[in-house]
Amino acid sequence: MRYGIALLFLVAGWAQPPSFRADRVLPSNSDRASVLAPGMLVSIYGDHLGPAAGCTAPATGRPGYPAELCGVQVTLGGKPAGLLYVQEKQINFQLAADSPISGTAELKVLYGDASGAAMVRAALETVTLSVQGTARVDGPIWIQLDFPVMWRHSVQYPARVQPDSLA
Repeated sequence: MRYGIALLFLVAGWAQPPSFRADRVLPSNSDRASVLAPGMLVSIYGDHLGPAAGCTAPATGRPGYPAELCGVQVTLGGKPAGLLYVQEKQINFQLAADSPISGTAELKVLYGDASGAAMVRAALETVTLSVQGTARVDGPIWIQLDFPVMWRHSVQYPARVQPDSLA
């Protein structure tokens, strides 16, 4: 029996730490890495990120997601993210509202006693709106919107709203 217990501790000591690269940290529904901003939905793809059988955050009826799910935690700049889904090769999460808004920050995954990290870019990018020409009451105006680079591929006019589709 002593050998079985010793073997269990030895095998547990061989657990692989979470492993991922910054270019595999992607905004939700995107295949390109981008700067990360507070409140953003993000996915990490890598190895040993969580349990082999995925875990989904339970619906609580309260806003926000848990900071720990099936032994997994994610932080950006030390601020805990809300976890939606964790699995061995993928984590889906929402960045905290007070996560870093400029520069680079450490994105850290903790699973059990092991951790892995990568440095990622963080920025709170804003849209700039300016009036072109002269604005008059009861007349048309032309506006110019300058979008952050990460938004340029997804803006369209006229806008189309589909309340039954969140994709």
